[in-house]
Amino acid sequence: MFSEPITATTVALMLLLGHEDMTVTTQAIVTEAQRYDVDPILIGALIQEESGFDWKAQGLQGEVGLMQLSLSLIAREKVTPYQARQPRVNIALGTK
Repeated sequence: MFSEPITATTVALMLLLGHEDMTVTTQAIVTEAQRYDVDPILIGALIQEESGFDWKAQGLQGEVGLMQLSLSLIAREKVTPYQARQPRVNIALGTK
């Protein structure tokens, strides 16, 4: 499941998420946190605030996914709204 050893942070995220089907989300959070040297708990808290961990969430102005990416960001990164909803892509772009 994880290429890295499971750390206390990973366990905390898994408990925070509270869903067995959240392993892809948890792994993406940990991966992007390491890539950009960001606390993974901060990323998780942002996702909780923005979308409540609902990958299908859509904002009033068209923001999409877990981290509620704006349409201008999606266009700038040259991904489709469908691609931007995918947890790994969404978390990668939102953390960047």
